[in-house]
Amino acid sequence: MIEKNSYRNFLVLQLAFMLSCPVILDEGLIGKIIEMLLGLSLLTMGIMMTNKRRKGWLAASSPFLLAAVVVLWLYGIFHPGLWGLTLLRISLFILFFMRVVFVVAQHVFLSPRVSTSNRLYGAMSVYVMISAFFANLFQLLNILHPDSFVCHSVLCPDGVDAAFGMGVHFYYSLATMTTVGFGDITPATPFAAMVSAMEALLGQLYVAIVVARLVGLHLLENGQQN
Repeated sequence: MIEKNSYRNFLVLQLAFMLSCPVILDEGLIGKIIEMLLGLSLLTMGIMMTNKRRKGWLAASSPFLLAAVVVLWLYGIFHPGLWGLTLLRISLFILFFMRVVFVVAQHVFLSPRVSTSNRLYGAMSVYVMISAFFANLFQLLNILHPDSFVCHSVLCPDGVDAAFGMGVHFYYSLATMTTVGFGDITPATPFAAMVSAMEALLGQLYVAIVVARLVGLHLLENGQQN
């Protein structure tokens, strides 16, 4: 059973992690350590929530996933030149967000035993998690294929690679998912453009589907009470 305020707390932690990245990473080593602590807190809370809903080998392997991320993150802080470790850590986060999105969405939109407030916080958490999933995917893509994105603003004084490492990939993902389209960061390869377009499409579909689903559930619950 999901605790009453789990989704709310998880949403607050998600937003704190994403919003603080550009600020704390300017603080050098201390900022990177704070980023790691926030990221591990997010990972731990997500694992705890999903393990309550899903058992099996994925739940059993969660402590090993967490330990692997800790080792990779710590080693990456003190050895930033080893991009392979960063690649592996980002890949683990992508898998984590995929699992949490699936489990939380299934619980929020399909389970009848979810309070209205928990359902709303859960729906918002899924939206933010999808954005974080694509943000990590963009960063992974840019590592595997440098120059996949072009930056036309002061957000990238040292290039897109450095900017994405400072949290700008979260900004680009949110701007793409909400179809704001500032045009300051743009995809420069066909694959990057297609992934960006897919996120924009998913963002619009999510809002439309979620609103319809939440209204339907609300009417259904009111009908059962009457």
